[in-house]
Amino acid sequence: ADKVINNKAVTNRTAVALVGMIVGHPELVRFGLEGFTETIDGWFLPDGYTPESPAYATMTLGGIVPMGQAMKDYSDPPGYADANGKRYDDLDLYHDTAYHAVWEGMYNTLQGDLKYPPFADSYARSSLGAYFAEIMATNYPERPHYLALLKEIAGDDLGGTDKKISLYYRPPGLESQSVPPLSLPDVCPPELRIGFMRTGERGRESLLLLSASRWGSHHQDDSLNLYYWKQGRELLTDLGYLWDHPDKHHLVDTIAHNTVVIDGKNQIRNGRSGDVLFFHSGDHIKAMRASSTAYAQASR
Repeated sequence: ADKVINNKAVTNRTAVALVGMIVGHPELVRFGLEGFTETIDGWFLPDGYTPESPAYATMTLGGIVPMGQAMKDYSDPPGYADANGKRYDDLDLYHDTAYHAVWEGMYNTLQGDLKYPPFADSYARSSLGAYFAEIMATNYPERPHYLALLKEIAGDDLGGTDKKISLYYRPPGLESQSVPPLSLPDVCPPELRIGFMRTGERGRESLLLLSASRWGSHHQDDSLNLYYWKQGRELLTDLGYLWDHPDKHHLVDTIAHNTVVIDGKNQIRNGRSGDVLFFHSGDHIKAMRASSTAYAQASR
């Protein structure tokens, strides 16, 4: 009944698919798979990053993670083909779809303290946590930085993780594998249009954001906003997710952010675009230039 794709409905789709697997009903499985595909290819951006914020991405991922786990090596019943003559054999949603880009995006946008910066509707304590880190490390052994992340969260012996996930999904001996120290990269995803520039030997000392993200659900009036975090402190602050706050209409205003205000007015929302004009990440110099059509009365 609910065919909308959002951070809530995707959980319903997953539930339908799981019932279909249990009772041997491949059409129910397809309803769930359709929702999964539309989430990965439509709700998330083409580069794998979130259109809203990391906090809402974790809500969405919470609804589709059981699908990825349950569908590992899934095959349709013998002899079955759908109305288009298609059947599924030995599915691997983690590698056969753009799912892998989503997880890489979730990793790349972490702050040095392994929290997410509070842009758009991410709140200050947003994080991946042990549950998602365990899913990443277990399903992408070819990406050792995921295991490094899990060890940072759960300890070198992985004792501080989600117990049911580790019991049912973790391969034996994962805690004994050695990994390089956790490092975070400088990135500027082409669709997200937010530059992440870092300092420190492993990119964990500081984080500077410049946002040219185009208006989307849950974003604020903050195009070209700057956010700066260093050694555990916000130096250029952002209030982040306060969607249910009684003073929300003040807190999302342009003047509440570190950006340009023209004529004392808020930036436009409908039709607002943003573009990254330059991004450079070098050993000594990191730089970014961006533009936005945030004000109708300003040509530049």
